[in-house]
Amino acid sequence: MIIKNISEIEAKEISLWKYLGEYSVYNYPSWETMCKQNWAITIDNVRVIEYFGLYNTLNILIGNFRLHNTGEFILVSLALNPSLCGKGLGNELMNAIKNQSKIKYPDITKIVLEVRSFNRRAIKCYQKNGFKIENIYIKDTLTGKDIFFKMVYYSA
Repeated sequence: MIIKNISEIEAKEISLWKYLGEYSVYNYPSWETMCKQNWAITIDNVRVIEYFGLYNTLNILIGNFRLHNTGEFILVSLALNPSLCGKGLGNELMNAIKNQSKIKYPDITKIVLEVRSFNRRAIKCYQKNGFKIENIYIKDTLTGKDIFFKMVYYSA
């Protein structure tokens, strides 16, 4: 697996990924809407610092993640290509996140992510990779209110 920064072309590709059923809450709006709303992935100088892609040996984009340094912890957002969900690649993505976090921010040992409470598949993957549920809360989203788990990992 290869980790590298994503380009605008790849960011646009990611914005077209479509999840089915209850997972459709993870679908992005159009690239144009994201640009108008100043989503971080659309801003070049943010994307080149914080966004990474995970590629297989054929240079196919498997997933992506954002490492946002808050000063206190690394806030992670991530996505797996919907056509590859359920094939065990979540563990590869989690390892990439932990490794890249250690390289990019060696002095920060706390990694935080949030996940919707219904997403048991993701929660199981995160727990398998050392993340623990620290908090449960309700959050406003683009699709309405939902219950989220805040999950935390402490690196050595």
